[in-house]
Amino acid sequence: MRLALAFAGNRVKEWLERNMTMRSIATILAGSLLLAGCMANGGAEGAGDAAKRTGSSELAQPSGDAIEAVFQCGNGKRFDIAFSGTSARLTVGGTSHVLAQQPSGSGYSYAGEGHSLRGKGKDVTWTEPSGVSNECFEIDPAHPPQIQPPGPPVTRGLPGTKWRLVQFQSMDDSIGTKVPPNPEKYLLTFASDGTLTAQLDCNRLAGKWEATPSSPTGGGLAIGGGAMTRAMCQPGAMDTQIARDMGFVRSYTIGGTQLHLALQADAGIYTWQAVPPQ
Repeated sequence: MRLALAFAGNRVKEWLERNMTMRSIATILAGSLLLAGCMANGGAEGAGDAAKRTGSSELAQPSGDAIEAVFQCGNGKRFDIAFSGTSARLTVGGTSHVLAQQPSGSGYSYAGEGHSLRGKGKDVTWTEPSGVSNECFEIDPAHPPQIQPPGPPVTRGLPGTKWRLVQFQSMDDSIGTKVPPNPEKYLLTFASDGTLTAQLDCNRLAGKWEATPSSPTGGGLAIGGGAMTRAMCQPGAMDTQIARDMGFVRSYTIGGTQLHLALQADAGIYTWQAVPPQ
């Protein structure tokens, strides 16, 4: 009997030790899993807090490999631009604006916060939220160009002015820059009464013009009602093209002694040189 009780006591002792060991292991494992979960949640919350603190800092600050440039416009305006990935930061007058990259058949195009940039190489068209279009070019800030118009400069609007064609710059790479033979045969005159006359190589054009200036040197421009003679000019003449494109002019900018006429949909820019009064 005593032997049987001793044997039973040993069995109970073994069962208790075994179950206590299993229970301890289970408790330790549960505690470890709980601790790991807390750490994971804490890490996620920390990352979320960090994201909230930084906000959109990638757009607000250009990355270290950003391409920076300074542009000056023909009307004297100036702005800085930093291209970084698919965004660009435009800074003008001490205020910065974030622009997003837009689809473009050629060159580059960015838009955002009411501003838009479309350009190719060192030339760019910058359109402000007000709709004013500026023709600008990249400069070296250390050596900015000095604009010194000769004679009595034509910089105070279009009425009573006369211009000679310099070139046409297309945004289409397949067209590029076009200069006709004998560009001195291309003259554009804005009469004070709102009539427009043009000599286009061997042909002449007559029409009307109406400007909506947004500054002394630029604004919106509409040209219409044009009729052109139909003589056959020399090969390479741009008379027909210019007569057609006059109806698509959307804005003008006067910089120094040059007039820039921008076409709709950023199709291109005609540049003209002021002809001094006789």
